[in-house]
Formats: sequence, structure tokens, C-alpha cells
Amino acid sequence: MKKVCKLFACMVIFSMLFTLFAACGSSPASSGSTSGDAPKSEETKKDEPAQTKKDEIVSIKWSTWGNPGELTRFKEFTDDFNKKNPNIKAELVPIPNDGYEQKILTSLAAGTAPDLFYSGDGSIQKFVRDNRLLELSNMMVESSTMKPDSIYENLYGAAKQGDKIYGVTVDCNPMVIYYNINMLKDLGIKNPQEYYDEGKWDWNAFTEIARKARAAGKHGFILNNWWGPVSLFSNSDVIGYFGEDGKTVTIDKPEKVAGIHFMANLIKEKAVTYQGALPKGQGDDAMFMSGQVAMATAGRWWVPMFKKITAFQWDIISYPKTPDGKEPVVGIPTAYLCVNKDTKNAQAAFTFLEQFCNKDGQIYRLKDGGNAVPSYKDPESDKVVEEGNIPPHAKYLLDARASGRVVSLGAQMYPEADKAINDTLDLVWLGKLDVETAIKQAKEKAEAEIAKAKN
Repeated sequence: MKKVCKLFACMVIFSMLFTLFAACGSSPASSGSTSGDAPKSEETKKDEPAQTKKDEIVSIKWSTWGNPGELTRFKEFTDDFNKKNPNIKAELVPIPNDGYEQKILTSLAAGTAPDLFYSGDGSIQKFVRDNRLLELSNMMVESSTMKPDSIYENLYGAAKQGDKIYGVTVDCNPMVIYYNINMLKDLGIKNPQEYYDEGKWDWNAFTEIARKARAAGKHGFILNNWWGPVSLFSNSDVIGYFGEDGKTVTIDKPEKVAGIHFMANLIKEKAVTYQGALPKGQGDDAMFMSGQVAMATAGRWWVPMFKKITAFQWDIISYPKTPDGKEPVVGIPTAYLCVNKDTKNAQAAFTFLEQFCNKDGQIYRLKDGGNAVPSYKDPESDKVVEEGNIPPHAKYLLDARASGRVVSLGAQMYPEADKAINDTLDLVWLGKLDVETAIKQAKEKAEAEIAKAKN
């Protein structure tokens, strides 16, 4: 009996010791499980991200320029993005437009640049050349909403070099002509749409409107001296005064010379007013809104302001054909969203870029009177341009988007050469230099700047 009791006692002690040791560690099958959970298979554990990664919040910063209205919309988008992406915290850090490019370049050199930032169409080549941007094509190929061909090919410009993509066009602004319907009707002048419907909207019709409006004491057209408005008469497949490769100056090509003469003659007879000759503070947009101008040119950025006009009706028209019936190649100002090559959060930065530039992102930013045209290929996104029927012929913005061109490669590669051309033409528009002399001087100065840059 004593032996049985001793044996029983030993069994009890052994059982207690086994329980104690089991409590001190976890068996592989029960690791990570709470009491009552079924053991997880190896396949389940492989698919489930680690708890630390699931809870990790990645912070990114992005920068752009913008007026107060634009920045408000950008802030709203950023807040909405953060709600939809709880593991990413994006912060908008606005930078004033004045000196924007230099401030970005300085911050890149100092290692303090944001993870993403806007690049103007005249700056993207410089950022690519200096190896400052993350190449995005592989990420875009893998994206479900931002493929390389989601964006109109003609809008990439220098942001796409071969198969490599360094920036995505956030939206675009094809140039069109705005005109005062009531003014032309009151003056007994056919408006551009009427000429268009007759198949006669060309330089001759443009000239007739400008002359008659001026004869009635109004400004027929106001010209600004930069590549967007100049594309109205630059009369070439390449915007501005450089060749396709960007390395040659083509301002002396006969078709370009004819275009410069065309505009210089209209300015000389005062049918066209040069913006640079107006008193400081008299902008073409304000003068149009006050009913002083028959025609002026811009992108969609005027629409939010012009919606407030109640004194007269207005509309838009495409750039006129040349006298020989050639369709103009319209300038399309744009900007790109780029990822800093040195970002420590490339995937999070691309997620922001993807959602900012895809169909939903562009609709979010451009709906309700937005100031640009979608660069994303999708009929649904195009509806934001024609919403409210303002302006009535908004489709001309969409038409120009498909066939126009962004700023020339030459203007980006050699900004000093481009400036030399524009400064020389400024003297033509001011009546201080004849066309032939100006073309000769502009070509010589631009070629000298190109040679200097190459050295």
C-alpha cells in the first residue's frame, strides 16, 4: 500500500512539473495564437504581414506652387488621400511660384527636398539631366490605374526619354482663343465660331475681327510673348523656334518668318496689342473681363474667373488655320509630378503620385470649375471640362489636347538661348526692331548660347 501511495505521489509531482514547463514556453503550433484560436497554417502566416509593418505609418512630403484656390484643393486632396491610406501620412509643403525651381534644386542638393514635387514643363529636362528623379516606368507597368499609356503620349515631353519615365503629367492646358460674343455682335462682326462653321476660321478671319474691333475703339487681340500664345503663328510642327532635336535654332525657317511678319504687321497697325506695351497692372485677363478686348488667348485657367462675368457672353475657339489651310500645332502648358530619387519611401511616394494623377485623382482636382484639362485618357474624366456647359464650346480644349505639343526640347535644354530669342522678339513687338534684323540677331545670339552651354 505504501508503494502504491508513493507511486501515485510521484505521478502527481511529474504531472505538475510537466504543466509548469509547458506554461513557460509556447509550442510552434500555438505561437501567435490567443487562447481558443485554431493554430495558423504556414501558408496563412506567409500571406499575413508582420504586425509591426501593418501598424507602421510612413510619412511623406510633397511640394508644388499654386494660387490660394489651387492650394486649397491640393490640401483637400491630401487630407482625402490620408483618410484612404491610413498607413501613409502625406503632407503638403507649398513653395511660392517665384523662384520655385531654384528652391527645389537647392533642397535637392542639401538632401532636404520633399519626396515628391511638381516640375514645370520648362524644368523637367534639367531635373532628369542632373539625375534627381526616380525612374517610374516599372512601377507604372505594375500599377492598375496608372499605366504608361494612361497619359496622352504627346504630353510627356522631356519627362519621357525612350522607355524611361521621370514624371507624370498632372493635367494640361491647351491654348485656345477666348472671345467676347456680345461685343462682336454689337459691332456687326462675325464671331470666330461663325467663321468656323463656314469653314473659314483662318488667319484672314482672325485679322478681320481684330481690325474691326480696333476700328471700334476696342483691343482686337492681346499678344503675350511666350511660347504658348506664340504657337498661334509659329506655323510649325515644333512649338517655338528650335528643331525637333532641340539643338538647332529654326527661327529663320520661311514658315516661321511668315508667322512673325503676320503678327508684327497686326501690331504695327494696332489691330493686335502687345501685352508688354501696356501699362503695368493691365493684364489681358482683367481687360477681357472688363469688356475691352475682342480676343485673347490662354488655357482653361481663365474659366474659373470668367464664370463670374455677367455683363456679356463669352466662348472659346481653337487657334485659326494658316491661309493655306494648315492646322496649327497648339502649345500645351503642363506640369509633372515627380518622385525624388533619394526618397526613403519610394513606394509610398508612388502611391500618392498614382492616386493624384490617375482618373479619380484628376476628376477630384478638376471638377466643379477646375482650371485645367485632364491628361488621363478616359471619357469620364473629360466630362469635367464640359460640365455646366461653361464655356459652350469646351470641346476645343479637348481637341487641342490630342494634337498639340508641350514646350520644345530646345527651350528646356538651352533656356538662355530661348531667352535670347524672346528678348529679341520683344523688340519687334515693341516696334523697336524690324523683323529681318531681329531674326538674324536672335539666331546668332541663341546659337552662341547653345555653344556656350555645350562647352
